[in-house]
Amino acid sequence: MRVFRHPQALLAALLSVIPCAAPAANEPTIAAILAAPERFDNQTVTETGIVARYDVRTSRRGSPYVVLLLCQDACLTVFVPEHFALNEGDAVTVHGTFLREVRAGTALIHNEIKAEAASDVRSVRF
Repeated sequence: MRVFRHPQALLAALLSVIPCAAPAANEPTIAAILAAPERFDNQTVTETGIVARYDVRTSRRGSPYVVLLLCQDACLTVFVPEHFALNEGDAVTVHGTFLREVRAGTALIHNEIKAEAASDVRSVRF
């Protein structure tokens, strides 16, 4: 079994086997969002892509959450405020709010989609 330490290497491997995930016709691509994050700040977006990284975490206060890296033509971090089952390599659609900057404790996070619940992350098939 090959272990991928870099999301870009995993994405390249997945895209060689899985057709590229494309956003809906009226939705911007992740690359378009990252090219002009100020334009999409605090806007509701729906993105479809491949999960390149999936981390289940618990905050210091005991609140469960998931951070995943969603990739299509580029990659974007997605925050989900609850635990749920998902695997790297899954194709999913995420519905949430794009935030250009988010404060999490003392950390400043850039360019993230905040889903309101796990139900905002749905598996898709190509």
